[in-house]
Amino acid sequence: VTPTYTWTRDGTTLLPANSGDDVDISGTLSTSNFENDVVPIYGIRAWANVTVHNNGNININGNGNIASVVAEGDNFRVTFSTPMSSTNYAVFAMAGRDTDANNFVGFIQNSITVNDFLIGAKDNGGNALTSGLILFIQVVL
Repeated sequence: VTPTYTWTRDGTTLLPANSGDDVDISGTLSTSNFENDVVPIYGIRAWANVTVHNNGNININGNGNIASVVAEGDNFRVTFSTPMSSTNYAVFAMAGRDTDANNFVGFIQNSITVNDFLIGAKDNGGNALTSGLILFIQVVL
């Protein structure tokens, strides 16, 4: 019999209803949608909010499982604190320009390893963007 857990929120943390309960989440988590089908839950394995200043300095404003973001030519190398279990992860990245709100920013993802990956930001003309950016990065496995 699979136990049923009730979760409560204390502001920032989800807690089991019974203090001291251990919950094994090493398998695949799932939930039921409105049609009672089981739908798996895929968690964010890494995330970052990064500012790339016009002077080239990079600040990680907030993150989970991101050790560093470093400029590498026209790209940014994002390194994990804890490696992924495989290279079959997906990276979602978006950015805003702090100098031109109307400029589209697209990303190219490449050089994926379990330890890190490269992303490159491009404007709507295909030009590399290496400064004046606010990056938002999520990794799902």
